[in-house]
Amino acid sequence: MLERLLTQPVTIHRRTMGGTNADGNPTATYVLVHTIGRIDQVTTDDRAGGDRRVTGWRLYLAPDVTVTGGDRVESGGVIFEIEGDPWLAYTPRGPHHWEVELRQVTP
Repeated sequence: MLERLLTQPVTIHRRTMGGTNADGNPTATYVLVHTIGRIDQVTTDDRAGGDRRVTGWRLYLAPDVTVTGGDRVESGGVIFEIEGDPWLAYTPRGPHHWEVELRQVTP
């Protein structure tokens, strides 16, 4: 049944330290991991007198997908930041799905 709910194309931007800048210092690069998931809006909040809006989202992924708190997520042209650590939900049969809290900040 989980497979029927995971229908949105999702790209995980996995941060790696692989490049160097002009001074020879390490810089971050991103490896793109394409998968299928589901993203639902869970909260929205106006901050600073309405000058900016912060929206909370939850991403659901299959248990065999690798996702970490340092990754970013993109879906539908929108890039989300991961809030905290992803949570792997279990059933008595084993891992069932990932739940990942996301944040979208709109200036």
